[in-house]
Amino acid sequence: MKKKQNSRQRENREMWMALAIFLLIVVVIVMIVLLNDGEEKPKDQPVRSLELSSEARTCPFEIDGFETVENGYHGTLNESLELLCIGRYSGKFVEDESNKKVQNVLALIVKNTTKETIGYAQIKMNTYGPDAFFDIYDLPAGDAALVLEASALEHTEGMEFKMPLCFDCTKLTGDLQTQCEISIRDQTVTVENRSDEVLSVLRYKTQLQEGLLLGGVAYQIDLQLQPGQSCELTDPRLAPRSKITYIGG
Repeated sequence: MKKKQNSRQRENREMWMALAIFLLIVVVIVMIVLLNDGEEKPKDQPVRSLELSSEARTCPFEIDGFETVENGYHGTLNESLELLCIGRYSGKFVEDESNKKVQNVLALIVKNTTKETIGYAQIKMNTYGPDAFFDIYDLPAGDAALVLEASALEHTEGMEFKMPLCFDCTKLTGDLQTQCEISIRDQTVTVENRSDEVLSVLRYKTQLQEGLLLGGVAYQIDLQLQPGQSCELTDPRLAPRSKITYIGG
């Protein structure tokens, strides 16, 4: 009799233990579901489709001092930028506005594939050694830019690359060019403010040829132009082929 009672008690304990384990599992599952529901849903991942070319890719532009290199990627970086080719550039280093002469600096040609100006984007690319960074400012819709590595990192023979990544790609807002009359002659820009706002900044980039700009850098001229006023400003970096990329507050 006592043995039967002990056996029954053991069965009851096992049943309660199994029930407790089951309930614990249910509680854990419910908590995971609630936590996931409370988290911010990730945004759609940007489109990225890059291909690696073992041979030097043909550049879509003819650029003095620039040549494409082997083992370079090309293709879509995200929903806004296309990487046309990777290469090296010898000439003036414009990214820090020093214009110092450089040789074989690692460079990219990227294109804005959207209908809006890209205000800023950064591309990072590992070279199986140092990381290479490319900063892009004020890239107009449909235009491409020859962007030099930010620290003037030199391309060396046999250099290989990991897949480039694009960060902080933002669109430019507040541009009032359509509400201004702007003209460039030699190194002088004339601006007439036809908007209802005070204009405080004008930015521009150097244009190498139609559809191609030099550098990620955008040069800036400070303004304090009231509505209805006009002004003439001289900047030694200006040229007749300079392209205004932004004017606003």
